[in-house]
Amino acid sequence: MTRLELRPLPASISSSSKPRLSRPLRRSFSCADVFSAFLLVWLVTIPQSIVAQGQVPVEIRLPEITAEPGETILVPVTVSDLTGLGVLSSNLVIGYDARVVQSARVLYQGTLTEGWSHAERTLTPASQDSVGLMSIGVFTVESPAIGAGTFVYLEMTVDESALGESSPIVFDSAILNDRSPQAVALDGHLTIRASTPGDFNLDGNVDFTDFLQFAEHFGEGEADEGFDPRFDIDGNGQVGFEDFLVFASGFGQ
Repeated sequence: MTRLELRPLPASISSSSKPRLSRPLRRSFSCADVFSAFLLVWLVTIPQSIVAQGQVPVEIRLPEITAEPGETILVPVTVSDLTGLGVLSSNLVIGYDARVVQSARVLYQGTLTEGWSHAERTLTPASQDSVGLMSIGVFTVESPAIGAGTFVYLEMTVDESALGESSPIVFDSAILNDRSPQAVALDGHLTIRASTPGDFNLDGNVDFTDFLQFAEHFGEGEADEGFDPRFDIDGNGQVGFEDFLVFASGFGQ
C-alpha cells in the first residue's frame, strides 16, 4: 500500500511570496466634490417652472387703426414668436366702446390659430352700456402654434354716427396656456374720421402709396371684375381722368 507523506514547505518559499488579498481603495471627498455632485443633480431635476421664469414674455398686440363711419374693418391681434413655447390654448378678453363699434366678431382664416377649436361671445355689462367685451377662447390638441403673426382677427363695424369719435381697443385679459409662457398685452386704439379723397389706405396722407393703388385700378368700370368703388372718386361708375384730377388735387395732404 502506498503511503502519503505530508512534508513541510521548503524554506525557500517565504511568507512574502504568498498571495495576499488586495485591500479596497479608500478616497476622501472634499466639500467641493460634494457641492459639485449636488449642483449636477439640481440641474438635472430643476423644475420647469423655474425654467419658464427665464423665458421672454410673449407680446400680444392690438393696433392703432383708423376707419370711416359705417365701415367694417379687420383688426389683427398679433403675437411675437411662439416657436418652441408649446402654446396650445389661449383666452383673450378684449374691450371697446360699444357706442363707436356697432358690432364685432372673430375671424380665424389666415391666422396662426386657423383650424383650432374656438368659442367666443360678446359681453356687455348691464351697468356699463358703453362697454363692449369680446371673449375669445381657442385651443388645439395637435401641434402647438409656431412663428409670429396674426393670432386672430376682430371684424368690427363702425357706427354710422361715430364721425370724430374714437374707441380704445384694450385687453381685459390675455392668457396663453395656463399662464406659461407669460403674455404682455399691448393695447390699441380706433379713430373714426372722414376719409380724404385719395387716401385709399387711410393712413391720413395722400401720397405715392395711394397713387400706386389708384394706378392699379385706373380704367376699370363697374362691369369689370375687381372693380373697387373707392377709386371711383366722383362716383360715375368709371375710374378715369376726372378721378385722377381729384386725386391730384389732394396729393401731398
